[in-house]
Amino acid sequence: EIIRNPARPLIANLDELPFASRSLFKHLDITKYCLDFTLHPYMDIMTARGCPSKCIYCLWPQTLSRGKYRERSLRHVFQEIDFVLSCQPRIREFFFDDDTFTVRKDRIKEFCEQYIAKNYNVPFSVNTRADITDESLLRLMKKAGLRCLVVGFESGNQEILDVIKKNTKLDEMEEFARLCDKVGIQVHGDFVIGLPGETPESVERTVKFALKLPLSTFQLSIAQPLPGTEF
Repeated sequence: EIIRNPARPLIANLDELPFASRSLFKHLDITKYCLDFTLHPYMDIMTARGCPSKCIYCLWPQTLSRGKYRERSLRHVFQEIDFVLSCQPRIREFFFDDDTFTVRKDRIKEFCEQYIAKNYNVPFSVNTRADITDESLLRLMKKAGLRCLVVGFESGNQEILDVIKKNTKLDEMEEFARLCDKVGIQVHGDFVIGLPGETPESVERTVKFALKLPLSTFQLSIAQPLPGTEF
């Protein structure tokens, strides 16, 4: 018979975990792995788990993280950055691969100020939502070393954005992209076709919307109703 045990509690203190990068260096040749929007070679670090957003299609926050958002202390994060650079000084970029790196503005500012103070001179990229319209914050991130934002725009149709609980507006996303271009931050745009309410006409509107944005690169995915998600 199938026996389903109750879910174990989530780890409350992420600082108790060892650095994932230590295992990557031990078992992988990092020069053989790349992302199309990062400099090569790069190192992937997560400073938090989960995401407070409720997008119906997004897999990891609804399954692995169970809708909870948990952060590592910045002290612990910078200890890992120092560890990576001590092991692999040839690293050309960090990719902070949190589901959403920019959840709290105060944490972003503190991170950037510390990154600047430590004078790493190593650029970084992060995942974010298309809702940062604070130019001063973007300029601080740029000054710290932010090179590229990986952004889930998803659709060029407000009706679909509302149905999938993206909680963003088209004009807000356009303003975000315009400010990033003005400040000099590259944007890698993520789009999805096949979300609830999609039609050939809405697909065409998404294509036109994507072409209108000042993106450096973009990717187009097909919506999948994955088990464990609201979708």
